[in-house]
Order: sequence, then C-alpha cells, then structure tokens
Amino acid sequence: LEFIGDAIMSIYGAPVRNPDHATAGVKAAVRMLAALRTMNEWFVARNLPQVAIRCGVHTGKVLVGNMGFESRMKYGAVGENSNVPAHLEEMNKNYETDMLISEATYSRIQRELFIIRPVEFLVLCAGARPEYVYNVMGRRSKDPCLAKKRQGASLHTEGMELYLARDFQEAIKKFEQGGELFQE
Repeated sequence: LEFIGDAIMSIYGAPVRNPDHATAGVKAAVRMLAALRTMNEWFVARNLPQVAIRCGVHTGKVLVGNMGFESRMKYGAVGENSNVPAHLEEMNKNYETDMLISEATYSRIQRELFIIRPVEFLVLCAGARPEYVYNVMGRRSKDPCLAKKRQGASLHTEGMELYLARDFQEAIKKFEQGGELFQE
C-alpha cells in the first residue's frame, strides 16, 4: 500500500505471491466503491457533500521491494506498469465511470464474478499494442435489480464488437439500447 498525493496504490501479488492477484484487486475496488455509496447515503441524509472516487486496476510486471536509503526506506513498486492504474483512474473522467481495468487485468480475473463492459480500445503503455479498457460496474449477483445492468453491459459489449467491425449504424443502436437500460 502506498499513498501518492490523494491516491492509494495497492499491490496484490507482493510481497506474498497471490496467483489470483488480479481478481483480488478488482474485488477490493468494488468493495471500496460499495462502501463509499453507503457512506454517501449517510452524508446526503445529513445534508453533507458526497465523496467521489475513481479506481484504475492494471496487472503487469513491476519491480517491487524496499527502496531508498537507510535513513529513508519505503516499500513500493516502480516500472511502466506501475503508472498504468493512475492513467486508468484519470480516464474514468472521460467515460463518466468509477472503475476501469486494463485488458491485462480483464484476462486474469474471474469474470463471472463481475458485471463488465468494454469502453475503449487504445494504447496504455508506450510501444505496446492497442488493447481494450473495461468498466467494472459491480459484482454479479442474482439480484433482480441488477438484471438491467447485466443486460445493458451485454448490449454495450455487442456495440463495441460492431464498432470495431466498422458497422457503425448497428453499433449506435446497441449503445443506445444499453444506455437506456443503464438509466433505468
């Protein structure tokens, strides 16, 4: 865990190896956002301002360990992959989302646990190939209230596939259908 300005960076695969570190990171972010929703309800009931946060989750190789000098040591992570979560966190502003994950994370998580939709196809690391960026909308459950969110995410995914296939008219229809479900 590292504090960087007003941000918190947490690492889920070190110092103790965790083969399911990607899922652990996404679960932690989902729990954090759920706790914040509860806190904001409390704030609103007392006419207090709400708090908003954004999360970026990425999986990649970094150099991890104690760094610095004898007089000032800290445990941290360095490397290009350690900067990607901050970029994802910032990108949430553009998409009006609260959590974005990289394709590297998406490919390693237990996807059946979450409601996820792709939102963009872009280059995250210098010299890398373009990749999907995904919005995690919450935990998947049998709650009937989440059925529309699951259906909307599915329609949005179909829209992204049509968009990348350059079938823009059909993609727009899917995005609009999904968007209507998100607003309900």
